[in-house]
Amino acid sequence: MHLACIFDLDGTLADSLQDLADAANHALRAQDYPTHETPRYRFFVGNGVPKLLERVLPEHARTPETLAHTRTLFDAYYRAHGLDHTRPYTGILPLLDILGKRGVKLAVLSNKPDAFAKEIVTALFGNRFHPVFGNRPDVPRKPDPAAALEAAEIMAVCPEQCLFLGDSGVDMQTAAAAGMIGVGVLWGFRDRAELLENGAKKLLSRPEDLLELFAYPA
Repeated sequence: MHLACIFDLDGTLADSLQDLADAANHALRAQDYPTHETPRYRFFVGNGVPKLLERVLPEHARTPETLAHTRTLFDAYYRAHGLDHTRPYTGILPLLDILGKRGVKLAVLSNKPDAFAKEIVTALFGNRFHPVFGNRPDVPRKPDPAAALEAAEIMAVCPEQCLFLGDSGVDMQTAAAAGMIGVGVLWGFRDRAELLENGAKKLLSRPEDLLELFAYPA
């Protein structure tokens, strides 16, 4: 029986692409580097801010010094504007409320920096999740399973009792590495093929489809 669900944040719970693109483009523009159209960021995000900035910078500019300065510019902008456009996907809030009433334990695991993840989750979803983990200095990023297993321990569930919901191959890899059930969402940043190639056990077209996996007998 499924007792818990760990959610990815960007592209799963919330459409954050515009704010991520704006922050990265701000950092690029400030250094006179070319910017990118927002849709291209669907393929830049997902592996944490360092990898995002490495991907958006021109190859010749990917020096440690430039990456560090770009990170400073990105963080400052995102800290001030990370919620300008970011909103929950349609259907997510009702889904979470129903799951909560059913007693399903809910957590968030993101490769976004921990402080940003906690701020955004609190602003958009209140106290619906525990724990909420972003990337922390002492814990490896997804697809390493360490943070997912830590979340399961806090929720007092076995990994096999936990679904891992996400929109990317990284999320499906995390689920497999943690011994959890990977559930791919089709409303996010990546496509069906990537999710299946990385081990998704189930694909959801709409948030409410998740309820079928928590349909306990009366």
